[in-house]
Amino acid sequence: MLWSLLLLVASACQAADGAARPPSVKAGDVELSLELVAITQVPMANAPLLAVVRVKNKLDHSVRLWTGSHAIPAIRLLVYDDQGRRLSQHTIRAFADRLSGLPTIEAGGKYTAFWILNHHHHFRAPGTYMVEAYLVDWLALALGHDNWRSPHLWPLIAKDTSPVTIQPAEPTLLEQACEFLITRANPRMRAQVPSWLQHLWQDNNIFRQLDNQSVHMLACVSHEVATAYLDQVHYKWLPAALRRLRWTGSPGALDLLRYYAGSSDAEIAAYAAQQLREAEELPVYTPTRSHN
Repeated sequence: MLWSLLLLVASACQAADGAARPPSVKAGDVELSLELVAITQVPMANAPLLAVVRVKNKLDHSVRLWTGSHAIPAIRLLVYDDQGRRLSQHTIRAFADRLSGLPTIEAGGKYTAFWILNHHHHFRAPGTYMVEAYLVDWLALALGHDNWRSPHLWPLIAKDTSPVTIQPAEPTLLEQACEFLITRANPRMRAQVPSWLQHLWQDNNIFRQLDNQSVHMLACVSHEVATAYLDQVHYKWLPAALRRLRWTGSPGALDLLRYYAGSSDAEIAAYAAQQLREAEELPVYTPTRSHN
């Protein structure tokens, strides 16, 4: 019923101004590129890793891009280990820019979006990984929603793949990343952007989203050096920070959870106590399909 209503709405929109609106993207119209960017410059365990996806219009006229919805996105990421085993779930549910809608990409132009890849896979262990980015025909996928969990059945428009080698965590570099991110999160105290990140902050399509995601990136530093910085985040970001402390599981992180479990704010105290109880029961994702 939901998808029938969706079709009716889409058809009505096209009928109303179809002549004035550019056509939707199809296979061959665009080129997709995937860039993996580490906040620590060198990708390392327990550190934020960004997946930047750019969709370039190769045509001489504008096109529309179905970006999908929160539940069924049109841009999808998968993570594999060096044996080709899938390590991630099928989609990222936490979108950096709340992807949804039907943006227009002008001739030769680009649509850019990014994800904090640690929300998809935590990269706690050093090693070589493979990340794949897919742009699928969202409307076709939504109508055949029984297949949305099966990558080999996705109606593919474009795809790109990028390997990444995760180095062992280096506390000094992690602390520098935390210092940068906590000062980005405070509008009264801005840090200078490192050279390896400047091209992202200069990209008008993602500047605001990246700037606003500083706290979320900080919460992805799953190492004890992050606890002092997590204790500085704004009250409204505490739930995200407390969840990250649970994933960190270090003595310092657990001590900070105990501190918040004694908060005078009943909601924060209850949430911290819940995270503390779950700290030693981290869920493990079991690979289900080979890369090939």
